[in-house]
Amino acid sequence: MASQKMTSLSFSSPSFYSFSSFRQGKKQRSSFSLFCVISLFISFFLSSFSFSLSTGTAVVGAMASDLATSCSRLKEAGIIPDVIPTEDECAHLSVAVEIDFQGGTAKDGQEWTVGETRHVPSIKLSRPPSHGQVFYLFFTDPDAPQRSHPVASEWAHWVVATGGRTLDSSSKTFLEYNGPAPPAGTGLHRYVLLVYEGKAGEIQGIPSSAERKQWGGKKHAHSIAKENYLTLVGVEWFTVQRV
Repeated sequence: MASQKMTSLSFSSPSFYSFSSFRQGKKQRSSFSLFCVISLFISFFLSSFSFSLSTGTAVVGAMASDLATSCSRLKEAGIIPDVIPTEDECAHLSVAVEIDFQGGTAKDGQEWTVGETRHVPSIKLSRPPSHGQVFYLFFTDPDAPQRSHPVASEWAHWVVATGGRTLDSSSKTFLEYNGPAPPAGTGLHRYVLLVYEGKAGEIQGIPSSAERKQWGGKKHAHSIAKENYLTLVGVEWFTVQRV
């Protein structure tokens, strides 16, 4: 009986209540800390999601703006409709094209000389092709023999392909590079580089080096690309004239 009384006394003693209160307080503080951590995590996640959403919206907006600018430039230069039939083809433009010759970068219709463009350029693209796809480059002159009377248009200058972001003399070649050589006195010729995306394989309809006039009778580089189910994703051009 004495031991039972002592046990009863010990559980009802002030020291036991103090210990119990301490443990309960510690559990409450732990729960509160956990609540704070979870709240902070949720807050961070929501703010990050909001930032990503706003950033994504801004990027999409910028891409749409760039796309509109590209189409506008192509129309101003007459590349639409002379090379690319309609504005609808702008829908998939997503690749910036950089044309590097030994003397610098050719872009936006800048004028270059026959000598400066004689050698194969290095073409750099702003992104790699999508999974399972490759890029094809068609280089064409819609102003042969001159823009006011293009009876030999378009003239085929080069066709190559890559699974990466660079096109040059080492790329898979379907038609060897033929540098700009406009006849004297025929004014500025537009030299247009069209980048398409599609499945890897052989391209049908590419002319031989001896049949560059009118792309071997097909007349338009874009027509050959569409026949091979390729999608236009990038365009750049420069100009050359022989005085």
